[in-house]
Amino acid sequence: QEKPLIREIEEKKRLDATIDKGFEILLTGFTTVSKKLDENSPVRKKIYKLATSSAAGIARNVLKRDLNANAPGVIEVELNKARRPFHEIVEEGIAIFKEKYPDTELSYEFSRDYVGMEEVLDILNTPITKSQLLRLSVDSKKVHNEYVEKPYGVAILGLLKDKNLKVYEVYGFFKDRLNESATVKLIDAERPEVFVSLATNEYIDKKINEYVITNQVPVTSSEILFYCLERSGGNLNEALKLMSDYLRFKSRGHSHEIQYTSIEDEERAESSWSGSPYEQKERNERKVAKWMKYSILDEYSEFNPYNFLDHDKYVYTGNAAETFSKFFPRSWQFEEAVPSNYYDFDLMGMSGLPYHAANMVYLLDTFPPEAITLFMFGEYANYGQLHGLSKFLADLRISEDLYEVRDILKKYTKNPTDRKSL
Repeated sequence: QEKPLIREIEEKKRLDATIDKGFEILLTGFTTVSKKLDENSPVRKKIYKLATSSAAGIARNVLKRDLNANAPGVIEVELNKARRPFHEIVEEGIAIFKEKYPDTELSYEFSRDYVGMEEVLDILNTPITKSQLLRLSVDSKKVHNEYVEKPYGVAILGLLKDKNLKVYEVYGFFKDRLNESATVKLIDAERPEVFVSLATNEYIDKKINEYVITNQVPVTSSEILFYCLERSGGNLNEALKLMSDYLRFKSRGHSHEIQYTSIEDEERAESSWSGSPYEQKERNERKVAKWMKYSILDEYSEFNPYNFLDHDKYVYTGNAAETFSKFFPRSWQFEEAVPSNYYDFDLMGMSGLPYHAANMVYLLDTFPPEAITLFMFGEYANYGQLHGLSKFLADLRISEDLYEVRDILKKYTKNPTDRKSL
């Protein structure tokens, strides 16, 4: 009885070694390709498109099977007819702005401290030291010395396999090696809450409310981009950052604390509120989710847009570990028990899709599409079960479209050839 188990363990070790070696070869290969093919290369764009489209196709098939097998009986699985590529959203937002302000020049600039994919891959290829390995590990006693002097990317894979990886230290490792501008951008992208100025918040709120009341439908993301372009005077960099910050603030900021217009309002509310902090948070989450449902059109979900979801919580009856293992076979956190919440039908969770999309596009002036996709995969490799496969697929669709979006933005850049990679 022991021999089959021993054989299984040996086979797993051989498989792990093969994956490690394969990852090492891939890192070397990708680094070579990124150095030989700059970001204007049609071949590089085609390779990227093929890779992201293939991943999205697999995710779609897995998700559809999962939804058909496990969706709550009260929900019928259906396609989201409003979904569209993000480059169409950008094109339309720009067109609306040009029509209203024909004499205002649009602008977009890549950061002077732009980080090319070759630099990101160089970081992943950097031999890791013992001290860096210890910094990345949850338990220093479980650190395997064979990872020392291995490429950093291979060491991450090993620590993930050993259930011994501090996820936030991975970002820390990158930040230590990136220039200041890129580091600030990454930190900004990770912030859980963003606070938009009161004047800007009220301006966009008013515009959205007017649109919803007039048209009796949620506002499109292209309209929101147009409002942000109005606030930025045609500066696309500022408009995309504002769009990302505003959508995150509306879908997430209010869920953690009540926003008041004055100290008097806050004191009055606190004196009349007798619920616990948890009940207060729950009340606010419902308020936020309801606003997103009726105000912002879901143009991102592949199936069942959040505009038609309720705030009900559904129990997930499938196998999240099995589902996510199709993409992240070493993500040990998916070995946990079945989650109590079916995140694919969670209104609060899914309403974060618009800011996810805007945030990825906002990063384009500092990172190439491949790097942004790499960071996105890192997020789902570690927290995917708390997002759900629907959100993963939606973000993959944005990744798939990043080069098209970038090409549109480049039309408004005066110095697109400052760097070879641009």
